[in-house]
Formats: sequence, C-alpha cells, structure tokens
Amino acid sequence: MRVLGFMCITNPEKGNYPYLEAIESHLPFLEKLIIVDGGSTDGSVEKIMAKFKTEIENAKIEIPILPWAQGKCNWTWEEFSKHWNFGLNICKELGADWVCAAECDHIFHEDDAKQVIEKLEEKGKGKMVGWVDKLVNSVWWKWNSKSKFAYFLNVKEFPNLGYGMDRTWKAGQDLANPIQIVTQKDEFGIPEGYMVTHEMGKNLGLYFWNYDKTFKTKQHILRERESANWAWNNCCLVKLGIMPSWADEGVLEDVVNRMKSRFNNSLVVKKDISLHPKVMKKKLENLSSDMLGYNLFGEINENISSSR
Repeated sequence: MRVLGFMCITNPEKGNYPYLEAIESHLPFLEKLIIVDGGSTDGSVEKIMAKFKTEIENAKIEIPILPWAQGKCNWTWEEFSKHWNFGLNICKELGADWVCAAECDHIFHEDDAKQVIEKLEEKGKGKMVGWVDKLVNSVWWKWNSKSKFAYFLNVKEFPNLGYGMDRTWKAGQDLANPIQIVTQKDEFGIPEGYMVTHEMGKNLGLYFWNYDKTFKTKQHILRERESANWAWNNCCLVKLGIMPSWADEGVLEDVVNRMKSRFNNSLVVKKDISLHPKVMKKKLENLSSDMLGYNLFGEINENISSSR
C-alpha cells in the first residue's frame, strides 16, 4: 500500500504555526510528503530544507511552489481549493493508493502514527475516506474531540476524489472538503461535485492534535483573521448564498469566547507535556504568556506555568 501526503503552506513561520513539528509527525507513515508552498517569504522553506535535508535528498519530501494570486491579502478562497488539488494530484500522479491531507498545525501522536497503515488496510477497503478524530484545545493542556476530519483519501478505488464545491450542501463547507468531482472547473475555476459524507468513509479510530491557535498572539489572530475574512467574504460560497459572510468586528472577543466555552465543556486534561506528541515538547515548554494557548489571554486564572 502506497500512502503519500500533501501539506499546503504560506509563511507558516510568520503565523507561528508548528509546521516543522507537523511535518515530522507525518513522516513515519508516509512514503512521500508534497509540501505545496504558496510563495513563502518568511524563511520557513529554508528552515524545512535545513531540518529535513536528508528527506529532501532522498525524495521523501518535495516542495513545489504554487504562488497565490496577487490581490488584496494575496489570496482568494477559490485558490484554497486549487492548492489542495495541486498537492493531491501530484500524489495521484505518483501512484498513491491513499493520500493524506495534512495541515501545518495538525500533529500526529507517535502512537497513532504507528497504526496508520494497519488501520487503512483493516478498515479502508471500499471506503472513500478514512476519518480521523480531531482533538482541539482551549488552553494547551485542556482538550476535547471536536469533529472528524477526512484525513485519508482512497484515490486508488475512487480516483475522482478532490476538493471543491457542492452547491446542494448547506451544512457547512470551505472548499477544502473532499468531494466526488463531477465538473472539473465551473465559472469560479474550481471543481464541483458531491460532498463526501460520513457514511461513505470509515472512522479509523485515530486522533490528531490541532494546535491551530495555541501559539498565536493577539497580533497573529488579528492579522490572519483580516486576511481570511476578506478572502471568505469575496468567495463563491458567499456570492452564491450557500454560506453566510463573516463579521470583521469583535474578532478577538469571538475567538476567546469560543475557546473559553470549549474550556468549560472539555473533559480531556493533558497537563503533563509527556502526554502530548513528542515533537511538541520543546514548543510547549517555550509557550509564552502572550500566546492564546497559555491562559486565553488572561481569561483562565489557574497557574498553568507550574504544571508544565
């Protein structure tokens, strides 16, 4: 079984994403990882090349470049789909049986990474996707399982899988949802088809850890949300009335309130760093008090520094 993966990045160093750790955590179960770079200027590609020099020399990692369009905020939501399909299609062309859709803030625990191939062989036959449970955090040590993510695509049995839009789907989509492609390009330049539902896949019984906002300062959040809001509110999903627009006001309050609600409702406590993926140890030890994952910008009054 050939399991290849792709990851899309653009200036992850500037956004303080754990991208190096994300790459490292996926390599144990991937034959090859395609890192699609959108034209990073923050030194992140150079850091990847230095840290994973051997893997690049052995062609286990490749870094093709696909620049974003030069508009406001330098990207559009439609191109989000374009970048994901670019990485996916390279994996298909290389003869992948399964393709892993990795992200630069998704970390596989080493115990789960050891089981990926076995789980795909055991549960994946005849299924379009392999679902993996998403662990999300409010502060670095308190987590819960939010949703399932279509982490593995069975492109050998279902070669028409890709990323794009389902005009009939009103329950939430962001053009990075897997679809069964019917039309390769519509008037917005992206594929269209039918959303892959839970019944079409199989839950693999694995988890990944989503450190998406753990290491963000207020400046990170405001800068990225401004860019994302513009891209979303000008995308085809909003123009067609399929999805609502996003508000520009109250960004920090919205983020903190959602994380605070998650803190109050979550049940999984991981105060010991050794319970986290090993690749995250150093980054968690260096978590600073100006980052959201420390104490929700002061909303949580517990002395968490003594528990690390």
